[in-house]
Formats: sequence, structure tokens, C-alpha cells
Amino acid sequence: MFTRQELIDAELDRIVSETGSKGATPHMTLSRELQQLRDAGVLEFVDDRGTYQLLS
Repeated sequence: MFTRQELIDAELDRIVSETGSKGATPHMTLSRELQQLRDAGVLEFVDDRGTYQLLS
């Protein structure tokens, strides 16, 4: 289990660096990707505090 903020704090700089992203709001892109992974059944949204659980 992890929170959206924990993921941003731990991985956002690396993700931006590895993808060469120049977007103005990479944290929002990460949020969208989390939602897509949730919709695909890879993650479960556990609570209203941004907590996710990896399912696969």
C-alpha cells in the first residue's frame, strides 16, 4: 500500500528524468496514470486520503 503523495515524493523526479517530460504539471499526469491503473484493475483505491494498493 502507498499514498499518491508518497509516490510523488519518492519517484516523481526519477520519472520526469527518465521520460524526459517537460510538462508543467507532472504530478497531475501521475495522478491520471494512477486512475488509469485503478480502472484497469492493477491498483485499488483504498480510501479518500489517496491510498492505493497494488493488486497485480
